[in-house]
Amino acid sequence: MIQVIASIAYDQTKSDELREVLEWVVPLVLAEKGCHKYLPAVDCPMDLSAQEMDSGVFTMVEEWDDEGACGHTSQLLTWMSFARRLKASSPVLL
Repeated sequence: MIQVIASIAYDQTKSDELREVLEWVVPLVLAEKGCHKYLPAVDCPMDLSAQEMDSGVFTMVEEWDDEGACGHTSQLLTWMSFARRLKASSPVLL
């Protein structure tokens, strides 16, 4: 099992657009062979000295069977569609 955690900066004025695109792409990636988890998350205050809060960042938490599943060709096609959809609306990611 392989886990991926990615922090992604976004334009906070485009939160609704980002949410809409994520609602579209998450089920597509979850349908990929070998994908067990693919979810967006945001930080919440935990009163930890090491924690740096940034409301302009969301985190994708992923879990895959192995590296091969994580880099599967159809997943790349899904991400290409995701990128086109973002460009078709307005810039969301920084």
